[in-house]
Amino acid sequence: MKACSGRDAIAHLLRPVNVERNLASCVAFRGWIQSKVESWWEHDPVFRQKRLVRNLTLEYSGELAAISYRLEKARKELDTSPQKEAITSLTRRLSSQQAAADGLAKFIADNAAEDDATSPTSAPPSKVASARSKLKEVRDTIPLLEKELRDTRLSVPQIQEVEEACAHLERFRQEIGLEEAVSTLKVMERALGQTLAKAGGSFEEASEGIVVHHILPKLRSHTAGCRTFLEVGSTPCVTSEQSLPISTRHCEELVVLRNVTLGMAAGEMDYVVVKCLDAGKLGKFKEELASGRLVGGHPQPRRRELAKYEPYAVEVLAVVEVKRNANDIAKSYEVHARNLAWLNGETREYDPVEFRTMQYASGHFDRAFVHTDAATGAIYVFSKASFSEFRGAAMLRRMHFITRDGKLTGMSSGTVRWLSHMLATSLQLAGIAEPETAGFKGVEGRHLTHAGLALDDS
Repeated sequence: MKACSGRDAIAHLLRPVNVERNLASCVAFRGWIQSKVESWWEHDPVFRQKRLVRNLTLEYSGELAAISYRLEKARKELDTSPQKEAITSLTRRLSSQQAAADGLAKFIADNAAEDDATSPTSAPPSKVASARSKLKEVRDTIPLLEKELRDTRLSVPQIQEVEEACAHLERFRQEIGLEEAVSTLKVMERALGQTLAKAGGSFEEASEGIVVHHILPKLRSHTAGCRTFLEVGSTPCVTSEQSLPISTRHCEELVVLRNVTLGMAAGEMDYVVVKCLDAGKLGKFKEELASGRLVGGHPQPRRRELAKYEPYAVEVLAVVEVKRNANDIAKSYEVHARNLAWLNGETREYDPVEFRTMQYASGHFDRAFVHTDAATGAIYVFSKASFSEFRGAAMLRRMHFITRDGKLTGMSSGTVRWLSHMLATSLQLAGIAEPETAGFKGVEGRHLTHAGLALDDS
């Protein structure tokens, strides 16, 4: 495994050949956009499919606009129709009756499955009989409501117009191939989302070797500092370290926890290294654990689980964030800095309105949080005191990042995805940086403007 950390990692990332200065000027940005579009067109099937949908929409924009206008006009006329309220009322009544029938049928089936009628979980026979009678009434009512709704809809010409316009639009989209193209795109996007999620999860799991074999020993030797571990190869650690047994995650009194949320309004911490304190340091937390007043983690610990395991009050020594793309570290740091300020009670560094949840209605981390480790079942109690080492500039010594080698562009992966989506789908941007192999010329002389970025093709 090849890895570097600290100043070496930063120097490696910032070497001139690794930094793309695509935002230095409009000319540079235009050239970068052109190269990215050509790359996406060649290597990204989802990008090509999005462009196919966009170009079909643009090619038949006149016909699509006319049919859509007819549909929108019909819907507006329906909304102002005097029969609209009656149709809405009938629809609600029918839905309510169908839900009641489903509920009664389930109640009867559940109690019919009970062998022992005297069981405390079984309903009295009289109640079951009443439910059967009620179910018959409801089922008799449903066909009458369906007929009344059907007749009412047939008597409203605006509904006929809406349905005809919808059918016309659907037929035309199918004729020009747009419906099939959109359906194919949805399938491709789902598959891409699953692939990206799997890749991110695999990289995070593989990064555990860095945490256990590089960060943990430094914390034990009390030489912890600001470390950004950078993988130079293709994976952050060798294959043998990708499936570490749970025992290797514990280093004397230090424990590595994964995917810790602690009731935060947004985000989670990929890895948290904690030091388990003596049981006596639980103090008031023991009483709060017994009373259930502490906020629970995921999965929510139950009373019998709290009694089964000895809870540990913890001190957090390090927070580790894993990012496959080094360009995402800056945004991630901002989020973690705000979350850590909330966790250690630095009220001047965050807006409590943004942190209000059902668990923390005040917007402050004013109650301890119980985290149950999914791997071991052990229970850890976090409070403001747990994050005392993260106050002020001290946070820089405790925050760690694990990433891969890669080009620095000055744009996060989310921003690049947004650019790709806009250049593939926006009707206004059709023709900008269009590859000659795309078979669509679009309109020249357009301007690309969004979020403060501007590109003038003139």
